[in-house]
Amino acid sequence: METTPAAQPPFPVPARCSPPDLLVLGAGGPVGLAWQLGWLAETAHLLGNGVPVIGTSAGAMAGALLLLGPERRQAITAALRTAAQQATAPAPADTTPARTATPPDTELRQAAAATYAGGPKAIRALGKLMAARPDDGSHLEQVRQMVGEEWPAGDLTVVAREVSTGERKIFRGTVPLFLAVAGSSAAAGRTGPVSVSGQEYIDGGYGSLLNSDLARGARTVWLLAPAGLGSFTPETVPALMRQELAELRATGTHVEAFTPHGDFTDLGAFTEAGRALDDGGEVARTWLNRP
Repeated sequence: METTPAAQPPFPVPARCSPPDLLVLGAGGPVGLAWQLGWLAETAHLLGNGVPVIGTSAGAMAGALLLLGPERRQAITAALRTAAQQATAPAPADTTPARTATPPDTELRQAAAATYAGGPKAIRALGKLMAARPDDGSHLEQVRQMVGEEWPAGDLTVVAREVSTGERKIFRGTVPLFLAVAGSSAAAGRTGPVSVSGQEYIDGGYGSLLNSDLARGARTVWLLAPAGLGSFTPETVPALMRQELAELRATGTHVEAFTPHGDFTDLGAFTEAGRALDDGGEVARTWLNRP
């Protein structure tokens, strides 16, 4: 596929801001997507579509939007900010009796948490639980509307997990884009597994929110961890992410890792999307302007 080099900014940038060999975009739900889009709004001019991207879950969506170009990316960014505003707006008065809130699915939550230490077996078990829950298909349609079917110019790797084996699945242009991204972002409690070419897939962030081992061999990597490295649950996950980064750096790869300044404890809360967009932009600007 044809690629275009990163655009030259209208002002000098430090050498450390030269485009990396690889961009790694991690998982993080709707809030993580918003945060990464805020960061990309400040840095896309440095990246163009000539930098290969590895995207997991929200990172797969952000990577696709980066390579699809500014018009699509800005439209989704505006839609996220609108969704956040609508989610925080006071609800109209309602005289009907209040309904009892649906309790969280403890079984699903525990199964999802187990994937970070339980390996493929735990991922297979989670996938089976997800398949047993009702699914209205809205996730697939939403992703179709956001990224479409055609893969963009540039080098995009989308990471998902195959339910039948529990192993990692890499998509690189062989199926419609929205199917790959939908599979990569099929999170427990929000949707069921996504069927692609006869196999079912779930969120690529199970087992690893970063999948940064795929970056081994790159000389320089910019890595976005919107879930943060110290505030995500279950408690074991931050340590696992830090271990991943340490292992990647131990191979000789120079890694610039970016995490939120703010604390986002509920990565599925659309009410936080606006704040996440602003935080991502602030993190990028702070780094770009650092002496």
